[in-house]
Amino acid sequence: MTNADKIKAAIKQAGFRQIDIARVLQITPVSVHDVITGKRRNPRIRKAIAMATGRPESELWPEEMPTAIHAQGTTAG
Repeated sequence: MTNADKIKAAIKQAGFRQIDIARVLQITPVSVHDVITGKRRNPRIRKAIAMATGRPESELWPEEMPTAIHAQGTTAG
């Protein structure tokens, strides 16, 4: 399962669809999809996805977290 699949599942589990998030933000569903799949980055869309799913952005996009923070939940040192 890809990270995009996990994000899509989290959205569905929360009772939403990508189009619901797009409507709230007044953007196209393609824009939401592009952020989910990593084709583009957009902090506003990411925040909306995180809020809709009730999960932190760091959980939805873990590959972008610094290793020490992601692995331990704190910074090293």
